[in-house]
Amino acid sequence: MGLFDKLLNQGAKALGNVVSETLLNDQGELGDTLRSVKSVVDTVSGAGASVHNAVNRKPADRRSFDQKLQAVLENAGNYEIRRNISPDELERERGEEIYTRGKYYAKPEYFTYGIYHNGELVLYINLWKDYNLYRHEANYQIRDYCRKQGIKLLDFFAYLPNEADYMDERIRASLV
Repeated sequence: MGLFDKLLNQGAKALGNVVSETLLNDQGELGDTLRSVKSVVDTVSGAGASVHNAVNRKPADRRSFDQKLQAVLENAGNYEIRRNISPDELERERGEEIYTRGKYYAKPEYFTYGIYHNGELVLYINLWKDYNLYRHEANYQIRDYCRKQGIKLLDFFAYLPNEADYMDERIRASLV
């Protein structure tokens, strides 16, 4: 995350705290409602609990992205997963160059996963460890090429939660 993103998040959090405090101190009807909701939540979940923490949450899913992906595809049907696919393979299949080469350009990353059905590619999935890799020019050109050619490509980021339900929703929508 960049410096701007961190500053924006801190500002949004501070603004949210000010708004919450103002609403809780409001002497009108809205303030009364918020205070009564907070009181009930505090009683049910223990003193000092916030409404956010009182929401029932699923236990954290500690499975790796790969394990979650396998589960999603097993539930979706008969799919084969291939890993670390060179973009050059796509170029050979298509018979054209799809990204710029040169000493001033970083080489593109491999597709993290290729999802195949009956031997035919149906979806590429990239799991980016770092946003800076995602934004390399060659990777951008490949994404743009796939979009224009109707080749389905999903991007996920390893530093985000990638919950199983979220993955399932996105991947199943792309498999249709």
